[in-house]
Amino acid sequence: MSEPFIAQIQMWGCSYTPRGWTDCAGQLLDISSFTALYSLIGTIYGGDGRVSMGVPNLKGRSPIHAGTGIGLSPHYLGEYSGLDAVTLTADQLPRHKHAVSVNNSTATTADPEGAVLGKGAKTSGPPAARPIKEYADYDSSNLVSMASQTLSSSGATGAHANQQPFMSVRFCMALTGIYPSRN
Repeated sequence: MSEPFIAQIQMWGCSYTPRGWTDCAGQLLDISSFTALYSLIGTIYGGDGRVSMGVPNLKGRSPIHAGTGIGLSPHYLGEYSGLDAVTLTADQLPRHKHAVSVNNSTATTADPEGAVLGKGAKTSGPPAARPIKEYADYDSSNLVSMASQTLSSSGATGAHANQQPFMSVRFCMALTGIYPSRN
């Protein structure tokens, strides 16, 4: 490989960082040890600008190009954005319904397995001896909708992962090499 430009970022597929490079892991470097690098990146990626400067933190991040495009928001060099997990609100879900249907026939069983709700059945005898029949056989031609209050909201406002598919590699920045010219 030819000599890299100082501050060049390269993907690296090995388990170690090559000599003259550093991992893009957001660490701080001493300015006095890397004056050429500091003259190129300054404190774009962190540091106090007196004794320290930062390198980009690409751990768990996807790099994107700085700037803007048609219909896109501007992104500035060194800007971090995005979230690892997102909690959706009701306003972010598409409009949809949860309907509950019941059989309009009289209930025939107290066992819900394989049945749907039916009209309450009146049985005779003392209350303790009467089985409560609430269910009927499923009959798609005899279904009616229940009141909208039948179903309540659910969910615990927990976050869900918000990551695109990925494969991990190292991103490294050249600490030494050719000082890039501006033209």
